[in-house]
Amino acid sequence: MEPLDPFSEESFRYAAECRRLARLARKPIIPDSTGTVAYLWLLAWLRDVQTQCVNALRHLQLYGRAVGPAHR
Repeated sequence: MEPLDPFSEESFRYAAECRRLARLARKPIIPDSTGTVAYLWLLAWLRDVQTQCVNALRHLQLYGRAVGPAHR
């Protein structure tokens, strides 16, 4: 930013960004609603289930089928 020209386009953009950040800093933090928390828990649970299924499939691909009764 050029200090000799306080009315340059860059100085206006800088001032606008400072005002925007100041507005964001003043906004109150709204706590998550019960529905949002439940939705996030559901997503986490689905991610865990998906990870377990992928790991099980990967295990089968690496080690063959599960050991069962012996063939006669």
